[in-house]
Amino acid sequence: MQMLAEFLASEATELSGGSDQLLEALKDNDQFHEIVVKKLQRDKTRAELELQKLQNTQFQEDMEQRRTYARKVVNLAIIWLSCVLAVVIMSALPTPWKLTFSDNVLIALLTTTTINVIGLAVVVVNYLFYRPKP
Repeated sequence: MQMLAEFLASEATELSGGSDQLLEALKDNDQFHEIVVKKLQRDKTRAELELQKLQNTQFQEDMEQRRTYARKVVNLAIIWLSCVLAVVIMSALPTPWKLTFSDNVLIALLTTTTINVIGLAVVVVNYLFYRPKP
């Protein structure tokens, strides 16, 4: 009971500027109820603002990470395709270091590269435009 009285005294001081009003409020249940409701509403508003700040910060960090990883994935795809293109050109042109691959090997290389690039694009797009299910 003493803790309740201390709590109410601190809240009355904070809300109204003095503990005399608390004593009056204790005499009238409606005023007491009003003080408690104001305190709860203020605490709820503070908690909602804090939650919104945290959500905004998390969203901002997610966007920065998505940009970073999207760039890395695009660079990886460019390097991958450049290497495959170099292999195909080197196998087709008469150069001193000519690579000789059978047609089946080149078809497999181009097919798997195409599938990998398309799959990588699908994964990146799903990650960048992810929307949580309601």
